[in-house]
Amino acid sequence: MQKLRAFLRTGKAKIIIAALCVAGALAAGFIMQPAPKPSAEFPGPTLTPTMTAVVETPEPTPTAAVPLQPTETFAATHTATNTSAINTTPPAAPLSMPPLLVTDKPTVPPAPKPTPSPTPVSNASTCRFTIRCDTIFNNMSMFNKKKLPVLPADGVILAETRVLLTENSKENALDLLKRITRENKIHMDFTGDYISGIGNLYEFDCGPISGWICRVNGMVLSYGSSGYTVQPGDLIEWLYTCDLGRDVGADFK
Repeated sequence: MQKLRAFLRTGKAKIIIAALCVAGALAAGFIMQPAPKPSAEFPGPTLTPTMTAVVETPEPTPTAAVPLQPTETFAATHTATNTSAINTTPPAAPLSMPPLLVTDKPTVPPAPKPTPSPTPVSNASTCRFTIRCDTIFNNMSMFNKKKLPVLPADGVILAETRVLLTENSKENALDLLKRITRENKIHMDFTGDYISGIGNLYEFDCGPISGWICRVNGMVLSYGSSGYTVQPGDLIEWLYTCDLGRDVGADFK
């Protein structure tokens, strides 16, 4: 204490005390000065009271502890699970889709072609025509057995058919025979007006007075077939005779 008293008596201590008093007075005046009022030109900041919601956090639910499996048990379980999950069935082959055709214009099916109506066939423009050799079956004892392979089983080389005649046709019976056998690919052999063979069946194959003869509308021609002009509606028959035409209705004197 004596040292303090001795220090306070010194001039240096007095200067320090005076400085402290001045500083204390200045601080007291600054603190006690009233706060300035806000002016209309510079209003002060508006303080808006805020409310803070307090959210309660629920406490975590305690979870039962899962005991750890031993290493060997876990490895065995894991291996078994992975093995059962493997699908041994091979994957199905992907379906192949045909390529899509993209065209600028839609496909329009072609219009059906008109079917021409058939032209009616009448007796006015046709005749009937046939080639037969069935008389041979009544004379098999005289028939050349080497010709059996070419003899039709029913004796009909060309069944009766309707033949179209051309307009203003001037075909004779011989010309018509040539045309029909050519169109149907039937063998025929002739010399002039004389027919020696049709369908590989020749004269004398079934006796000495056998051969081919022409019958028109049920009447055997007594002259060459080239001398008869075919008429619409006629029945032209080329027949094989074994008796000089008498077995097919001829009456030669």
